[in-house]
Amino acid sequence: MKKIKMILSALMVILVVFTSIYTVFAAVYIEDWGFRFEKVNNGSAYEVNKYIGNDSVVNIPDNYNGFQIISVGEYAFVDTSISSVTLGKNVTEVKNGAFINVTTLTSAVLNDTLTDIGSLAFAGCTGLTELTIPASVSTIADDAFTNCDDLVIKCYTDSYAHTYAVENDIDFVLIDAENPTDAPTDEPTTAPITSYVRGDADHDGKVTIIDATKIQRFLAKLVDDPDGYIRLAGDVDGDGLNIIDATRIQRYLARIDNPYNISELVKVDE
Repeated sequence: MKKIKMILSALMVILVVFTSIYTVFAAVYIEDWGFRFEKVNNGSAYEVNKYIGNDSVVNIPDNYNGFQIISVGEYAFVDTSISSVTLGKNVTEVKNGAFINVTTLTSAVLNDTLTDIGSLAFAGCTGLTELTIPASVSTIADDAFTNCDDLVIKCYTDSYAHTYAVENDIDFVLIDAENPTDAPTDEPTTAPITSYVRGDADHDGKVTIIDATKIQRFLAKLVDDPDGYIRLAGDVDGDGLNIIDATRIQRYLARIDNPYNISELVKVDE
């Protein structure tokens, strides 16, 4: 009997080394693969409750023990020094403060089933300069990217993320504009420019979000401006065309301000 007890004790030690399972206030936690998982949805799925690993590049798995991993929990990566994170394909929610103040984070790959990004989810991630937000996302908290001053959101035209970027004055690039399905049609014109609508960079007679995109594409050297129209109509503040002009158009469209009379007709002196 004593020998059997010793064997059982040894097996329990081995089990604890590889996987820790414990309960706190009825919540079930499992520590494995560098994560603390929590059972959610009445035990039908898992959430990443805390990252406890040492790797700087983190890939959140799709499943654990046959159950889907559906969310990144509140403050799950606080006090970590990760540089990159990729969400598993089943994650639908990044909860409040999940990556708050992770200043080392420079890359985050969101999956195309993600729907919700919570309050302060990426706030203070000062190293995050580019983030692609899939069209599946339908909710982003207003303060999700607070103090991410250099962030550029990559998104799809008329997606929730597109509207969010405009309304929150965050620089963005439209993915479908970056990779157009049709060949560019920037044909040179010979007619002199006698008038233009201020901010109408695509020369269609009105100011829309496409004009901000046109400026961004020109500055990125993705389109030409043979007749100088983009540089003329796009320079809304009169100090030379730059990315600030695209931002001013975004602010105008979001009805934040219009100090430079965007959308007014301007006559060109011959």
